[in-house]
Amino acid sequence: MGLPIFAAAQVNPFDRIKEYLPIYRRAREAAGHPDRGGEDVTVLIPTYIADSPAQVRQDMEPSIMLWLRIGAARYESRLEAPIQAPPERLERLRRMTYEQACQVMAIFDTPEACVERLHQLHEDFNMGRVIVWFNPGGLVPHARVMRSMELFAARVMPHFA
Repeated sequence: MGLPIFAAAQVNPFDRIKEYLPIYRRAREAAGHPDRGGEDVTVLIPTYIADSPAQVRQDMEPSIMLWLRIGAARYESRLEAPIQAPPERLERLRRMTYEQACQVMAIFDTPEACVERLHQLHEDFNMGRVIVWFNPGGLVPHARVMRSMELFAARVMPHFA
């Protein structure tokens, strides 16, 4: 049908998105739909920006680890449901560390590092849009989430205008 695709990095890690997007694009092309130059791809990325990696970790680690535990519990409850969740996804969530989450599904870093990661992901995915999720897990205080958003707007977004 030529519909655009929305990929969520917390569901399909960056390497899986990189693997699946060419399949999607080949199917679009085979169905006779024009190449939209990345405008057909939106990626949701858990993101948190602060002035130092230590501040990022202090603010975000408890929150993302809670999100991972909740995700594992949800998958575990689906293992016996009529539509089963893949057991390997459950194990991946159970074992994931903060460092692994940063590497495979999120951008939790300084503004400068965020710019670098987003440029790399744009190169990897040729995506037209990014949706950033500033408080996965919901534990970061509102004032810090707002500060992260302000840093993103002031020091990251200008690199992508």
